[in-house]
Amino acid sequence: PYYISGFRYKYTLSKQWQAQLFLMNGWQHLLAEGNRLSYGSLLSSKKNKWNFNWSQYMGNMAPIGKVNGSIAVQKWRFLEEFNLGYTTNTWAFQSCVYVGMQRVLTSSNYWAQGNVQVEKTLRQNWHFNARAEVFRDPNKVMMSGADSPKSSFSVGWRKDIGSVLQCGQEARIFIGNSTQLPVFYQFLRLKFS
Repeated sequence: PYYISGFRYKYTLSKQWQAQLFLMNGWQHLLAEGNRLSYGSLLSSKKNKWNFNWSQYMGNMAPIGKVNGSIAVQKWRFLEEFNLGYTTNTWAFQSCVYVGMQRVLTSSNYWAQGNVQVEKTLRQNWHFNARAEVFRDPNKVMMSGADSPKSSFSVGWRKDIGSVLQCGQEARIFIGNSTQLPVFYQFLRLKFS
């Protein structure tokens, strides 16, 4: 799993636009200790039932301390994400595209992902969702398997427990050049806005 903690500053630009700046401890695996500070920004707009977000991330991924050589050579990571959503009373539609670059020694490795998802509120605090996505990761930066997936499809449910706690399950299948990898997982998460 990944985790991020740090400082967030919000600034309201207008009735519809808001900007946020982040100073974080790094976008890191729980096993990679001592990552350096990273930086992020978020520009968001809400109008009627539409929501738009543009976020950026920049951080040095080279851990501090004794780690294996393949992790230690990973340097700066840059990420741009664009997100568009539309909601009604019981339906939510969302589409997201992101492009990233990982510096490893003197080379720049790029990856990209795009997805569409839909969520239906069945009853109060119960949600059903489906998602389809495509990946482009020719240098295996984010997905290091021998047969990196090209797309994935998932369905699941989520239950809101109060205003910040959620639990749910999701079934997902990753499709690659020659293999299909099914994944089923359960989650319990805190979500703060």
